[in-house]
Amino acid sequence: MAKRGLNRLLGFFMSFVLLVTLMPKISFLNRSAAADEERWAYVNVCGDRNILKIRQNAGLGYAAVADAKGNPALVYGNQKVQILSEKIGTDKELWYYISYDCNGKNYKGYIRHDFIMEPKTAYDEEYASELREKGFPEDYIDNLCYLHSLHPTWVFTPYFTGGGTSIDTSLDWATSLKKENTLGYSLVSMRYCKTEVTGEYFYSWFSHVAGAYNPLTDEYTSYDTGNWVQASNEILAYYMDPRNFLNEKGISQFRSQAFNPQIQTLEGTKEVIKNSFMNGTYDGKNSYASLLMIAAEKSGVSPYILANKIMQEVGTKGQTGSVSGTVKGYEGLYNYFNVGAAQRNGVDAITNGLIYASKTDAATLRPWNSRYKAVVGGSIFFGNMYVNKGQSNHYLQKFNFSTFNTYAHQYMGNILDPANQAYGAYNKNTDYNDPAEFLIPVFKGMPETPCPMPLGYASPNSYLKALSINNVSLTPTFNYKTLEYSTIVASNVNAIIISAAAVNAQAKITGSGTKKLVDGNNQFDIVVTAGDGTTTTYKISVYKQESYNPLCEDDNISVDVYKLSGNYIVGPAPGTTIDQFLSKITLKDTNIKKIKKPDGTEVDGSSICVTGYILETANSNYVICVNGDVYQDGIINAKDLLLIRQYLLKTRTLDQAQLYAGNVSDTGNICAKDLLIIRKHLLKYLVIKDR
Repeated sequence: MAKRGLNRLLGFFMSFVLLVTLMPKISFLNRSAAADEERWAYVNVCGDRNILKIRQNAGLGYAAVADAKGNPALVYGNQKVQILSEKIGTDKELWYYISYDCNGKNYKGYIRHDFIMEPKTAYDEEYASELREKGFPEDYIDNLCYLHSLHPTWVFTPYFTGGGTSIDTSLDWATSLKKENTLGYSLVSMRYCKTEVTGEYFYSWFSHVAGAYNPLTDEYTSYDTGNWVQASNEILAYYMDPRNFLNEKGISQFRSQAFNPQIQTLEGTKEVIKNSFMNGTYDGKNSYASLLMIAAEKSGVSPYILANKIMQEVGTKGQTGSVSGTVKGYEGLYNYFNVGAAQRNGVDAITNGLIYASKTDAATLRPWNSRYKAVVGGSIFFGNMYVNKGQSNHYLQKFNFSTFNTYAHQYMGNILDPANQAYGAYNKNTDYNDPAEFLIPVFKGMPETPCPMPLGYASPNSYLKALSINNVSLTPTFNYKTLEYSTIVASNVNAIIISAAAVNAQAKITGSGTKKLVDGNNQFDIVVTAGDGTTTTYKISVYKQESYNPLCEDDNISVDVYKLSGNYIVGPAPGTTIDQFLSKITLKDTNIKKIKKPDGTEVDGSSICVTGYILETANSNYVICVNGDVYQDGIINAKDLLLIRQYLLKTRTLDQAQLYAGNVSDTGNICAKDLLIIRKHLLKYLVIKDR
C-alpha cells in the first residue's frame, strides 16, 4: 500500500516536470498576483497632458470622482495604482476599480481596461535577458517585455545619452535635468494647465525661480506667444524620464524617423492626413500625400513623421498664418514646420517664421514662396538639422542628448511635444504594428523609480504685497522680501491695527488685525501660509513709550518748572548748573543732599547738569533728564543727533533717562520732530530751553 502510494507520488512529480519543460519560458516569479494578493498595475495614457479622470462607477456616463475642491481626481501616465476589483461597465467594456494616492490623499474609482497596463503578465525571462545584454537598466525591462508580447517585430535599442547606441557613455541624469531647465529651453503653456472646475493652475508645472516668475506680481515670464512659461523641475523630470512612456501610447516618441519605403507608403500617408487640411491638393491638382512622399525621399525622413510634424506645428485645420500665404507684408510665403518661428525682439512667432521663409538658401529651397518648396524644403531642413545629426526621434528633437551640440539645438520648447507626437502616431499611423526600431534613452544616476507627475494646483507664493499699521510708518519701507520691521508709538497709543494683503489669492494670513500694546517693546508675527503650505513670517516690533504725567507730584518733592514722572525729573535746559537746577526744586523735608554722578561721585553746584545725574533726598533718589542731552554730557551737539537717528532706525537702544531727554518736542515719544528741533538748535535757528 505504501509502495503504491509512493509510485503515484513519483508519477505526479514526473508529469509536473514534463509540463514545466514543455511550457514557454515565462518566469513563475513574475506571474499575475493570486486572488488573495495585492494587484498592482500602471496607468496607460498619453496625450491630453497625460492625465485622465476616474469615474464613480463603471461607464463613461458616470460622473468623475472629485477632490476636496470639486475638481476631478486625476491619474497620470505610468502612475502606479492598485486594482481592487473589476466589472463590466454600462458600455460592455471591462472596468477596473483602482486605488491610488495623489497630493497626500487616497482616491478610489473606475478606469477602463485599455488605460491599465499589467507588465508582469507578459514577462518573458529569455527576452528580458536579451534586453539586459543590450544594456537596458532593470527598471526598463518589465514594460519592454510587455510591449514585445504585443509587437514581436519591434526592436528596442538603448540610446546611451551622449554616446549613441554602441558604447555606454551615458550623461548624468541630474546634470541633464539642470541643463534642460535653462530659462527659455523647456516650456509649458499656461492655458493647458488649469483645473476643470475651479480654474486654478497646476502651479506645480511652473518654475518659480528668479527670471521665470515674479513673486510680487504673481506673474510668470512668457517665452513665446500663448503664455508659454518655464517648466518646473518636477514636470520636466516626468516628461524627460523615458520610463514613463514605455507603453503602447507613448513609445512612438522613441521611434526612428528614417524613411523606409517598404513600410511608409502613399496609401499610408493618405490615411495619416485624411482628417487634416492636407486631405486634398496643395496646388489644385497634386495631392499633399504625393508631396509628402517626395519630401520623404529628398529628406530621408518618414512621410508619416513629416505629416505629424506639420499638424503639430500649424494644427490639423491649418488655420495659422504660417501656411495661409496671406500675412500682410509676407504674401505668398509659407512655413509648414514653423522653422525660426519664435517670439523675440518684439516680433510675434509667425512673423519671425515668415521672415525666415523669405531668406535665400538653395539647400533648403528657400525662399519658401510656394507650398511645394515650403514642404519639401522644410523637410530637408528638418532631416539635415535633426534626423541626420543623431536627433532621430521626437524625444531627442526636444531633449537633445546626442553628441551634436548636446543640450542645445532643440526643435521646440514644449516639453509635452514628444508625448503628444507619440499619441498622434498611436491614433493615426497605419504602420503602428509594422517592424520598427525604437531608440530609448538611458542615463547614469537615474532616480530609483520613474519620476512622478506633479498634480498640485496649490500656489507656493507665501509673500505679502502690502503691510501697514494705521497712522504709523514702518522702518524700513515695506518690501515683500524684507521680513523684519519696527516702529515707535506715543505713550498714549494703546492699540494698533495691522493690515496685510497677500500676493496670491490662495494664501491665508494670520496675525493681522487689532493689537493691544503694553509699555515698551511689543512683538507681532504675521504668518502667510501659501496654498501648498509654504509659510513666510513677517515680524513687526512696536515700541510704546512709557507714560508720564508732567504735573505729577509725590509727597516729598515738587517742581516749579520741570516735569516729574515717578523718579525722573525731566526738562532742565542744556547748560543748566546744579545750583540753577536746585533753585527750581522744592523738597518738603528741606533735606537736600548733593547731586551725584551714577558712580556715586558728588558734583558741586557750579557744574552743569547731565542726563543721568542723581538727586538724592532723605526719602528718594531722582534721575535728572536734561532737555536734548541724549549723549549725557550736559550739552547738545551732533552726538545727540546721531543717537536719536540710530534709535529711530532701531540700531541702538536708549535707557529711560535718555528717552525723556531726547523727547524735546514733548510729544510723549522720540520722533522725527525731535531730530528737527535739535538740528535747528545746533544751527542756532532756535534755543532749547527748560521744558
